[in-house]
Amino acid sequence: MKHICYSFLTTHEVAERLGVSESLLKRWRGQGQGPRYVTLGTRLVRYSPADIQTYLDTLARIPCAPAKAEETEGCTDENRSAQ
Repeated sequence: MKHICYSFLTTHEVAERLGVSESLLKRWRGQGQGPRYVTLGTRLVRYSPADIQTYLDTLARIPCAPAKAEETEGCTDENRSAQ
């Protein structure tokens, strides 16, 4: 059997890394937002570093700055992320 060892992060550690409060992370969990997490037992919440990175990657935006003004037409948040 293959064993997988993860180094999980606490809510406090994730809040520090993301620059948000622990209460905001708790609110996000309740709203189904924010990074993925796991619950160990009934109350222990932990985050995988890989899931934190994936979450940050989903927030990344690619700037849309074409050289000519006429090329900026149709440049929206939706097609920025598709570039």
